Amino acid sequence: MNRCCFPLPSRRWSVLLGLLFPVLVSPALAQVGPPSSAPTSAVSDPAFEKYVDMALLADAWEAKNAALLTDFALQLAEGERVLLRPHKGVNSDQVFAIALKVAAETKDKTALARLKKALTSLNKTDLAGEAKLAEQFADKSRAPDPALTIPVENTPVGVFLLLKDTLEAIKSVKLAQNGKGLEAIIKEIPKMTELTDAQRKALIKLAKEAQASLPTDAKDVDPSVAALNKLSDESRKGGHPGGGGHPGHPGHPGHPGHPGHPGGHPGAGGHNAPRRFTGIQARWRRYFDSQRNCYLYYDPTYSCYYIYDQRCSCYSVVDGSEN
Repeated sequence: MNRCCFPLPSRRWSVLLGLLFPVLVSPALAQVGPPSSAPTSAVSDPAFEKYVDMALLADAWEAKNAALLTDFALQLAEGERVLLRPHKGVNSDQVFAIALKVAAETKDKTALARLKKALTSLNKTDLAGEAKLAEQFADKSRAPDPALTIPVENTPVGVFLLLKDTLEAIKSVKLAQNGKGLEAIIKEIPKMTELTDAQRKALIKLAKEAQASLPTDAKDVDPSVAALNKLSDESRKGGHPGGGGHPGHPGHPGHPGHPGHPGGHPGAGGHNAPRRFTGIQARWRRYFDSQRNCYLYYDPTYSCYYIYDQRCSCYSVVDGSEN
């Protein structure tokens, strides 16, 4: 098994990360060389390069950022106006629809108001109506589970971030209609011993509700979601210039104090890390990688990542060497 060291992405999970899906993960971890620069079918449409950076659009989708998705939808719409045709991989209506879903799921009222205004001005009547309805329902959503409402001032930072980022991960994979991602989260939640039993039960309930809302057949997947998922996959394979980033997607280093996205350079102590650990290490920081449907664990002591190794039921360092 080839392994590479993944620096920690910004705003991600605390502690450890397990539940590897080997078939899905191994090809990604094997990508230790520079990404290919060959164009891909959904990403490459030279006439639109003047209007929109498709790799950055893929990033906005991976981050489920409604404001940025709206920006890119408007850029695509302008390109379509000038060129009198849609982009070969994804059109503006699809990105507007995705921006609406993200804004509604995250209850981003500012993004919803902007979308309604933009869609109305572009005479996209159906989508403008959906934006108006989503804006109205944003104030009428059900109250959150009391177990997931915790006082910030009396809660350890690690617990608060773990709970917050788990909720965000559930929303993210739900929006991507990623059933395997939700399965991975559901299997991991019982291991989150930092949380109370009530909090773990509430998270599992939320994840299972999200799971039940997904289409049971691939042909029923939202075409807009399918288009953005394909764009994200192909953009990640092709990569784009910039700083250290995840495999095939360099150019988005982490914020100060964080090593960056998976696929960047290992920390100074990474190669001296213990090759394997049994059990969960409380000092590790966990985050869910929705692209690979697995958890990664960052050990700040050695500045390296671990994955759950099913062969030995232990955690193996991920840094490109063999054990």
